[in-house]
Amino acid sequence: KIIHSLLLSGFTSWNEANGVLPVMRMLLERWKVVVMLRDTLPQNELSEMICKYDNLFGKCITTTFEKEQLKPEWRPLLPAYLQFCASQLSNSHTLSSDNERVAVAHMTFIRQVITCDQWETDSPTAQLVLAFTSKDNLEGLVKLLIGQYMILKEEDLNEWKDDPEGFIVEEEMDAFVTKRRLMAENLFLTLLQYWQSTVAPVVVQLMQSLPPTPRNLEEVLQTDVLLNAIGLGYYELYSVINFPQWFSSSLVNFARSQSPMSNILQRRAIWVVGQWVPNITSPIRQTVYEVVITLMHHPDFDVSLTAIIVFENIVAAMEFEPSTFAPFFQSTLEPLFALLLKVTKSESKLRVLNVLLRFVSCMGEQVRPYIADIMKVSSIVWEKSQSDAFVLSGVLRLLRGVVKVQGDSFEQQHLIQSVLEVSLRPGPDSEYLEEAAFDLLLTTLRSSRRMTEGLLAVYPAVLKVLDKFLAFKFFERVVQIIHMYVLLGRRMFLEAYYPQ
Repeated sequence: KIIHSLLLSGFTSWNEANGVLPVMRMLLERWKVVVMLRDTLPQNELSEMICKYDNLFGKCITTTFEKEQLKPEWRPLLPAYLQFCASQLSNSHTLSSDNERVAVAHMTFIRQVITCDQWETDSPTAQLVLAFTSKDNLEGLVKLLIGQYMILKEEDLNEWKDDPEGFIVEEEMDAFVTKRRLMAENLFLTLLQYWQSTVAPVVVQLMQSLPPTPRNLEEVLQTDVLLNAIGLGYYELYSVINFPQWFSSSLVNFARSQSPMSNILQRRAIWVVGQWVPNITSPIRQTVYEVVITLMHHPDFDVSLTAIIVFENIVAAMEFEPSTFAPFFQSTLEPLFALLLKVTKSESKLRVLNVLLRFVSCMGEQVRPYIADIMKVSSIVWEKSQSDAFVLSGVLRLLRGVVKVQGDSFEQQHLIQSVLEVSLRPGPDSEYLEEAAFDLLLTTLRSSRRMTEGLLAVYPAVLKVLDKFLAFKFFERVVQIIHMYVLLGRRMFLEAYYPQ
């Protein structure tokens, strides 16, 4: 720990004279000793201490490199450290250990070196990096990452079963700094981005070896991880994979799989569709809609939530055609409503609310027959989420989208009035709600044909916000709101609030 602190802030330069380079070489030799002890000693009371040392070495090297980057002083150290980290990734103990931090440290160091811009402008260092990333080394590392580190393990499947919503949320977050599988995905994507011409053929070769119908859990997991790699690498693979053809010949079959643990394949197949949305062409669009909507009704929570997230990507795409989608619209709302009332985490609620908002915005007047249902579900979510300002803000945005489509929202003004009064009420979370509340109020006023008692009742809350200093960032919007109150309410409004 002392050496770590000194390396980070104790020296302005690294050289032989001040002892830094000898210490860096010594650290690697000591690390190798720790690894040898770790791999040969039986499990006993020393195991925890050895594991701690292993973690400290990894943290020392990755954080030091992050600060120092590829200074010329790193050159003599680089080959040995890179080779050590790569060899440790194939070490049986690293592969099987519950200590994820060690593997994460090795992968982090390799990624730090590859993504460091300085080696591209420093010829001697570039030669060292290029020697490490030879064709054989890259192919071996990519196959190792896909086959051993990115594949779902028993603990992942248990997490999926015990906490399906948390499993999805974690995959959506940048948790690669702590999770071995997610860090492996990050390193794989980095290798693909920097050496596309070498790595892409490896992925295509593995794709061609996929079993058309996985027969057991092992084959299901192997198929899942390769589909994951193809989805992650869309930007580098779109020119070498004919997606419409591959979807029709293979991917749609995985989405409709009836093999053991079919939910794993179905979720991953539909997730890949979401990654490759720009490549969904007219001939396969109807089939894509049918498959995604079917999986939105899937009993497995993660499959249905993934399908809904994918539909958000589809609707957001420039190629989305509301007229083509219209026959499927009604069948998408039922699972959306059901899932919105089922999810418990803020991230999940926001995702589903955003999907609903996207549908409302894109489908326009075709939403009108379902507005009462949308408002009913929104009201329930609002009541259940009083302590979650981010979800409440999502509900406000959805209501604004509904009002824009509906026009005069007289029938819904009771709900709108209540949510506006709550949102504009002073409180610890008011700053998260005020902007969305002002947008909803302004849209409601612009859409209304007449002033109502409910809209009048909201105005005092607007005045209270004006008393706060923070209101200056909304000043223009508040002036527009007052303007609309004057135009819409006329004598009724002025008689009530002219003094204020």
